[in-house]
Amino acid sequence: MPNVYMVDDPSGANTYIIVDDGVTLIDTGMGKNAPKVLAEMQGLGFGTKDIKNIIITHAHFDHYQCLAQLKKGNSARVMVGGEDADVVEGKVPMPLPRGGMGLLFRLLKPMIRIRSVPVDVRLKDEDMVDVLGGLKVIGLPGHTPGSIGLYQPQMKLVFSGDAVGHRKGQLQVPSQYKENPQKCKAAMKRLSELGAEVMLPGHGTPIRPNASEQLRTFYQGLLKK
Repeated sequence: MPNVYMVDDPSGANTYIIVDDGVTLIDTGMGKNAPKVLAEMQGLGFGTKDIKNIIITHAHFDHYQCLAQLKKGNSARVMVGGEDADVVEGKVPMPLPRGGMGLLFRLLKPMIRIRSVPVDVRLKDEDMVDVLGGLKVIGLPGHTPGSIGLYQPQMKLVFSGDAVGHRKGQLQVPSQYKENPQKCKAAMKRLSELGAEVMLPGHGTPIRPNASEQLRTFYQGLLKK
């Protein structure tokens, strides 16, 4: 996709770099991801000071742990779905998954350092972000209360966060967190109706071509289970 880059071998979630009057980052990944993001930017001819916006698709640490590192040395606007913004700002704790995964995270929590960062823009459904000719905010609650996607209709491109994963050519339901399973399915349904050709997920590889159509088939299969 023109002016859209994906950081290789990310630590944590995927980080996407948009070049458009400076740099916009979609998610930042975990702590060790910052040098990888900066190296990718340097290869494109940009430095830390060129970061204009950092958009976090949802407040799980694998998507924003190194946010504070990438906010240093610039005046980038931090943009987060409104219902997740208090987690990023450190006002409320990040929700933990249930079951065995939740127990594991509770044990690891003392070793996971997350610096709170002020949120400049609390995004809501249907908002527009002035990047790539206009990114439309798509509210995708379910994975977290404030999960969002970002859709560029002319490019038929959507950043889908953790509403769906894609590994080894297979669509997947992200299993670590399911804050609301019914809303997770509704989020997939909404993405499947966008008509996107390319979907850039929070984990795994790009979904293309006919991304929304692929997701529609996957979603309909889930309803039968």
